[in-house]
Amino acid sequence: MDASATEVLNAPSLPEAKTVGAASTLVEPDGDIQSSALVKWTIVLAVATVILALSSTWAIFQTRHDARELLSVRISNELDKQFDSAEFRHSRAQFAAALRDHREPKDYRVLDFLEKAALYVRHGAIDDDTAYSQFSYYVERYWLASRDLIRTYREREKDPGYYDDLEDYYKSLTKSGKRSERPDEIQIQAFLREETELE
Repeated sequence: MDASATEVLNAPSLPEAKTVGAASTLVEPDGDIQSSALVKWTIVLAVATVILALSSTWAIFQTRHDARELLSVRISNELDKQFDSAEFRHSRAQFAAALRDHREPKDYRVLDFLEKAALYVRHGAIDDDTAYSQFSYYVERYWLASRDLIRTYREREKDPGYYDDLEDYYKSLTKSGKRSERPDEIQIQAFLREETELE
């Protein structure tokens, strides 16, 4: 047997040819087919897992966002209800009369309420737009009318932190540009007169 014949016999065998109609195709060995299919299904599974994880994360985020909005609405409604209750209207009238007459108030419930509302705003429990529409008018006027009283109270209690959230919220109204001009003394006195007539 000559050398050329030996080379032909020792050459690697080619994949079997399968005839379909007039065309012939090469069929890979079974091991290669299974390996290729396994890689494809692994990729599909990985992509599906990523999509599921992203969907779950979005659902959790949306649920938390909705819950936070619902809580904000509930808190603002409760504050509004308390602020306009008959009992609190009496407190507002008494407090405004003391400020108007430059007397020591019997209690500080009005400032305590506004401080609590400002605290909710700072922590994001009430959104800025809701707080602005419901309380900014009162925060601005009560803060300006009470500044000297609060300063004296802080000095007496030796605690400069009293009503600092209220003060910060008042300052934020000016910085935000929503309140271009603060009320003058005549407007503040008119406001206090209106509050004293709530009873």
